[in-house]
Amino acid sequence: MRPGATIIVPEADYAFGAGPLRMRVEEVVGQATHGGERWAELRGHHVRPDGSVDPRERYASVRVDGSR
Repeated sequence: MRPGATIIVPEADYAFGAGPLRMRVEEVVGQATHGGERWAELRGHHVRPDGSVDPRERYASVRVDGSR
């Protein structure tokens, strides 16, 4: 997860939302370990299914091993 990358994260691997998360990462705000798993706090923008980018800022907590 590096700034500028677009990630796709299954619903089970981020908090909180419904359906897969498609996000263009602008900043990795921080990282933490919870329950033995690494999580990253990300700031960025939602990427719509058509590839367009939502201009509203979004924050997400993402399980590091769950993103691609």
